[in-house]
Amino acid sequence: MLTIFVSAQRKRRLIVLIIALALGSAVMSFRQQSLQSSAISDYFNQSTQAEVVLTTDPHLTSKRVSGRNFLPPSYSALATLLRFESENKTYKLRVPVRVILSDLSAKALLPGQHLSIKARVLESKEPRVAALLLANSKIQVVTSPSKWAASLARIRLGLRSASGSGDGASLIPGMVLGDTSLQSEEFKDQMRRSGLTHLV
Repeated sequence: MLTIFVSAQRKRRLIVLIIALALGSAVMSFRQQSLQSSAISDYFNQSTQAEVVLTTDPHLTSKRVSGRNFLPPSYSALATLLRFESENKTYKLRVPVRVILSDLSAKALLPGQHLSIKARVLESKEPRVAALLLANSKIQVVTSPSKWAASLARIRLGLRSASGSGDGASLIPGMVLGDTSLQSEEFKDQMRRSGLTHLV
């Protein structure tokens, strides 16, 4: 009798697990289709005026080379695209995007700040975003950081300073606060190859 009860319990757990996996897969598939069908995808390889709100700290990208010369440094961040204009049309939406900012003042920006940028829209290989926005001109800061964001930035800065240098030290702010700004692109790539993406 006990054996039958245990067997039934295991079957129920297995069924619940299968349903959960199927549901998770369906949700991810729906989200991916939603990103692909976003209005911004109709404007790949075109320029637009866009308003975004940052969702992560901008971090310095790895050095890029054009011919024999290094390209100017730029900053990368995740953001939510709120509005964009193209061909005398204005679209309002809320989709995740990756922004690359060549304006060096981007270093001081904080999550939650709204920016107005003139950017080129590109298709991204990053599955969690609808597009890649390349902003090569000066950015316009629409809103100042909130008191909460400013306070959190001071905490992050203190933790960065206390963590020391080196790849190992750069993991500490990431694990404690989700701050990966000290991690180089090369280090992140090595971690991804090692199956440790959740740490970067």
